[in-house]
Amino acid sequence: MIYSWDMLDLIMEPLAALAVADSTTPSAWWRFFGRLHPLLLHFPIAMLVAAACVELVLCWRKDAQPIVIASFCLWVGTVSAILATWTGWEMAEFEGIAANPVKAELLEWHRWTGVVLAILSILLCLFWLINRILSRRWPFHVYRYGLWAAGVLVCVVGHFGAEMKWGRDYLFSVLRTPAAASEIAIETPASDQGKNESDSDTEESKDTASNSNTPSAALISWNVQIEPLFAAQCADCHGPQKQKGGLQLVPYEAFESHLAVIDQAEPLNSLLVHRIVLPEDDPDAMPPGGPAMSKEEVEVIQNWIGQGAPGPVAATTADQSSVSTATGPAGSAPRRTDPASVRPSPFDSAKQLAAMKTIDDMGGHVAPISEGSPWLDVNLSLMRPPATDDQIRILAGISETLIWLNLGATDITDAALEKTVSELTALHRLRLDRTGIGDEGISHLESLQALEVLNLFGTKVTDAGLISIERLSSLRVVYLWNSGVTREGVEALQAARPNLEIIGAPEEVPLSEGQDNATAGTSLD
Repeated sequence: MIYSWDMLDLIMEPLAALAVADSTTPSAWWRFFGRLHPLLLHFPIAMLVAAACVELVLCWRKDAQPIVIASFCLWVGTVSAILATWTGWEMAEFEGIAANPVKAELLEWHRWTGVVLAILSILLCLFWLINRILSRRWPFHVYRYGLWAAGVLVCVVGHFGAEMKWGRDYLFSVLRTPAAASEIAIETPASDQGKNESDSDTEESKDTASNSNTPSAALISWNVQIEPLFAAQCADCHGPQKQKGGLQLVPYEAFESHLAVIDQAEPLNSLLVHRIVLPEDDPDAMPPGGPAMSKEEVEVIQNWIGQGAPGPVAATTADQSSVSTATGPAGSAPRRTDPASVRPSPFDSAKQLAAMKTIDDMGGHVAPISEGSPWLDVNLSLMRPPATDDQIRILAGISETLIWLNLGATDITDAALEKTVSELTALHRLRLDRTGIGDEGISHLESLQALEVLNLFGTKVTDAGLISIERLSSLRVVYLWNSGVTREGVEALQAARPNLEIIGAPEEVPLSEGQDNATAGTSLD
């Protein structure tokens, strides 16, 4: 009897969780049920197709009665089709698929053809019952022809689902001959030379990429330019959660094992560049379904490859070199703190491991900054749906050892900076790019006196927020592209903090004393 009560508790627990769940917060059980979709979808495929095939093979029989095997497959297929449709709908919402613009159109087709299939299956069961009761031929014919139609519709629904997972035209793309990479060229921006010089312009762009080590070529940052671009355009198919074709582009540690897709000597011959410059209607074009990357974005990737595809480690090395050059007399500017030279304050190991597991389960990335290091690097920018204020509260469990934090492209607000981020006093690097935070949130970061690199690209921060930035005594680099700051505000900040490197300011202000053009772009997060 004890086991019976245990089983009852197991059944009632998810129902109770659904009943008490906050209406504004999705229940974990709903998300769990949604993740059953890949398991359940195979039952309607197998059962309905089997029922249709049995009725097709034995259609020569003259009696107007459904075959027993086909009837069994129909009923099982109908129940599983209803469950697969429901769980698929939940999965699309909770796993961020519905919010993905690349998959949105395919998702609508997949959803509604699945709904039609479920309804058709229910109707076929009704006609099966009518036939059993009345023993008439007309409901049997409706049943049989409808079953054949359901078999075809199963294939259509499955096709849309496959294209969502593996890309458009996945089924037939292997039958086509891909365009030769040598025939693909990136058109350079329009100039006064005219269209007839486009070939020479293309060759010039190749030379620029190949000779990117010249002083005039700005160093491309993985953290600031390449990773956000890959995260926005490529991570759905080639990110931590899914690696289509076995390729993962973010984070950089994963990309390093796929360097075969780039050609540093001839960036235009790289498979990566070849795929992103293909026409949008080409089945091999990336990202699948568009929109295609802009010419400027392709050029950034091309130049980055030509520079040797440097990652965050290379950027850090360059950054240290730049700081060394910019530092004047002793004590005039803070140097980078080497995490390997210090140990974190005492912390609860069990609590930290639990927090790290929770971050992984949410879809985030957490790892030591180097092998054997106690210091942690957390990246929540690739979570789908984007991380919220409530979700990042888990970071409090690793506050003593969290030194690098990426909250770019999340849904956090100023309240999260006040309640959570302000308590992470060990932080050295913080990315808030492409978030909705503003001046009020920045004012709560003054407690982060170890912070050295701050990325505010694409935020709502204005000149008022620069006052709080000025008070971050250890801050060496701040990124302000596409924010609300003005040139006057940046000049005032530069005057107050002459050794602070400001990147992406409106109409770039003069460099701080001791810096030159060769080092200006190298202090990268």
